[in-house]
Amino acid sequence: MSGVDAEQTWSAVARERRHVADVVERLSPAEWDTPSLCGRWTVGQVAVHLTVPLTHSLGDVLGAMARRWFSYDRAMDHLVRQEEATLDAERGPGVVATRLREGCGKRFAPPGLGPVAPLTDLRIHLHDMAVPLGLEDASDPAAWPAVLDFLVSPAARLGFFTRPKRPSVTLVATDLDWTHGQGPRVEGPAARLGLALAGRSRGLDPCEGPGVPLLREWIAR
Repeated sequence: MSGVDAEQTWSAVARERRHVADVVERLSPAEWDTPSLCGRWTVGQVAVHLTVPLTHSLGDVLGAMARRWFSYDRAMDHLVRQEEATLDAERGPGVVATRLREGCGKRFAPPGLGPVAPLTDLRIHLHDMAVPLGLEDASDPAAWPAVLDFLVSPAARLGFFTRPKRPSVTLVATDLDWTHGQGPRVEGPAARLGLALAGRSRGLDPCEGPGVPLLREWIAR
């Protein structure tokens, strides 16, 4: 991602981990077990996922992938469920919050993607937890332009998640100065546009414009 300062972005990653820790630490057992927006994972499992880069080496992840037909998704699901099995809804939030704070400065990014990739992972997964719990978005709005720029980039499509080519629409954030694309408009808060770009249909719930049905169809594929 040209134009993005790496040091500033790593600092944002550290702040984001501390912010996520504050959110996770306050989760009740019922909230920990609530279904998230991220596939079949619960809120607690999403929280555990965010600690995997802090508690497992690249070799651990590659080994888990090798045993699961080199599927990153299957490997990560295994590591998350394995880690969650050592926790419980009572002490899990505190353990995860501690790991996020202690590892907030760790610098790991998928090869070739840079620090904006872990920043995006943290920001999207924070909202995977917050939206179904009805939690207010208190994350730093200054990080959203870099995250949204990453989500619409070829790097994200090729290396961060796998989805069909996105339809031609004009994306407009209504709470900050960010616009991308051409075609029918989709207008909504930056957080919801980010969720939609990451394949979460709930992200489009408050969005408006003639391009919304096109994005809904894309997400449903």
